[in-house]
Amino acid sequence: MGASTVCHAENEHGRCPGERRCSIHGLSECNAKTPRPEACNGVDDNCNGLTDEGLERFPCEKKNEFGTCEGFGFCSNGTVIDCDAREPQPELCNGIDDNCNGQTDEELCYDGKDCTRDTCVPGATPEEYTCVYTPIAGPCDDLNPCTIGDRCDDQGNCLPGGLKNCDDLNPCTDDFCEPGTGNCVHTYNSAPCEDGNFCTQNDYCLNGACRSGTTKNCLDDNPCTKNERCNPATGECDWDPADGVACDDQDPCTVNDVCSGGKCIGPDDFCEGTVCQPQGDQVICTYSCVVVPFIGNATCPCLCL
Repeated sequence: MGASTVCHAENEHGRCPGERRCSIHGLSECNAKTPRPEACNGVDDNCNGLTDEGLERFPCEKKNEFGTCEGFGFCSNGTVIDCDAREPQPELCNGIDDNCNGQTDEELCYDGKDCTRDTCVPGATPEEYTCVYTPIAGPCDDLNPCTIGDRCDDQGNCLPGGLKNCDDLNPCTDDFCEPGTGNCVHTYNSAPCEDGNFCTQNDYCLNGACRSGTTKNCLDDNPCTKNERCNPATGECDWDPADGVACDDQDPCTVNDVCSGGKCIGPDDFCEGTVCQPQGDQVICTYSCVVVPFIGNATCPCLCL
């Protein structure tokens, strides 16, 4: 027999001895039983050397198909005798808790409503009674799991509250509450949406997500701009200037047109270098560029004064 050491278990009910045995795995757990309140069972529950002591009367109960009624009796040889609990009876309209369930005259006048207090008024015999249904205020359940905050009105009816919020904040789902279960259901739709990129147009929903539509065209057919692009944050078109690129400003009176700052400019005059000779007593002659009507060519006529 292996070596052992003394131990005990202690609480407010008493102190029970035990031992811890030594093995190749070390000391075992203490095998002392946990002290318990003394009961009528022929056992020294609190380990004080006495059995079934300390109580003149012990709890007992009587039970049948109608319920369980509690009482007290005397302990004899580990068994409670002379239990004074009454026999459970079917509930009657008599102001007595006949089936010992903590309620009085219950279910005799039950109307199934949360908003009424159901009571019975005794008659000439327990079998003859009148039901009274008194409206009560407060919360109730209208049996629709898709409503919340249901309240009783002054007629004893349960009025539906607000609808349960099933919005998942996704524009690509249709959200509703399933009346039978109260579960939120989210079904895919094909509604228009906004994908967050302002450079796309006609975005649409597909499989519960917002898909990008057509991309905005920022090409401006301007030879003086390059890298045309759309800013996704604003939807505005942007570009880089194509400075130094030859272009045509559509003015025949300019030459050597060139791009600058996104615009086509003609820095030189078509008539520059034109010499106007004075004629007769006209000593001051100037020239100006004139576009020939219907032809579009530039000419440099002289004007002398």
